[in-house]
Amino acid sequence: MFEIIAETAAEVVVEVLFRIPVILYRWITGKDGERINDYKTDRKRFIQFEGMKKRILVEERDIALVKSKISETLGELAESLVIDDFQFQTTDQGTIIHAPRSISFFTFHFLIQALGRRDIVAIGLVESTRFAYSAYNDPNSVNVIGQTYMGNRFFISLVEDYSKKQFLRVNNRIKTNPAYKVRALKNELRQI
Repeated sequence: MFEIIAETAAEVVVEVLFRIPVILYRWITGKDGERINDYKTDRKRFIQFEGMKKRILVEERDIALVKSKISETLGELAESLVIDDFQFQTTDQGTIIHAPRSISFFTFHFLIQALGRRDIVAIGLVESTRFAYSAYNDPNSVNVIGQTYMGNRFFISLVEDYSKKQFLRVNNRIKTNPAYKVRALKNELRQI
């Protein structure tokens, strides 16, 4: 509990300290942040993706169909992962896909986007002891969008290089689906 309060306080302090220079920069230059794929970036939230727990929640109970879509997507990438690296758990609502720890930031989010574009509702849930976020394919752009545990909305552009640093592009003006909030998804998983 103390860690959550400390993390919240730290995020508020960082948000306030970061906001002031951004506002001054915009006021002086007249520029309104970096624009990527139709979204502006207010700030980058760097994460340590490698050590985080990664799951994809899909609203499809047919595991054979889900596996075939994931296999097709992995075949499009230069990734050494195979379908046997993933674990699948069927629930009343769909399937939980447990991604391997070795999956890259790009591949994980590309899978979410690819499943979404293949008419399978897929929501990624990424967690560590101090941070969590949910992400899904944005129907209005070529990005993956989502929300952090603290409610910050963000987008991920898959045209960037994430091999050295992984980050979320925070933009709280993005409209996200309230059903895909981290707390709601975690509560749903607890009931399973």
